[in-house]
Amino acid sequence: MPPHELLNDTYSFQDGVQGEELQAAIAELKRLKDKLAKAEDRSSDGRAPFNQKLFDDTLVRRMFVVPSFEIHGGVRGLYDLGPAACGLKAHLLELWRKHFVLQENMLEVGLEPSAMACVSVFKNAPEIDSTP
Repeated sequence: MPPHELLNDTYSFQDGVQGEELQAAIAELKRLKDKLAKAEDRSSDGRAPFNQKLFDDTLVRRMFVVPSFEIHGGVRGLYDLGPAACGLKAHLLELWRKHFVLQENMLEVGLEPSAMACVSVFKNAPEIDSTP
């Protein structure tokens, strides 16, 4: 549908549009544009947008996660679970086992992943450098 058909009769693109009508249409469009900009700044439930940096800082400050090898200079992107996160992980595993292993009679295969670290962590660790 062409844009001029979307407008009602009082705001058509024909030569007979009055100056007052045009100014009213422009004012209405500006009001709608401002309303849209405000709506885009907020999430769908009316709360402020999510602040990722604040969230990450809170997780570290409350020791939910701790940067891995922090005492040796740290490694970007690797985190250890703090006490609260370990409790949450244990609870989720317990719920998973209750549902899938006990209720669904599925076979559980125990597997633990290996730990990762970069070479600089081992080079900077005094307990490793001091070994004979």
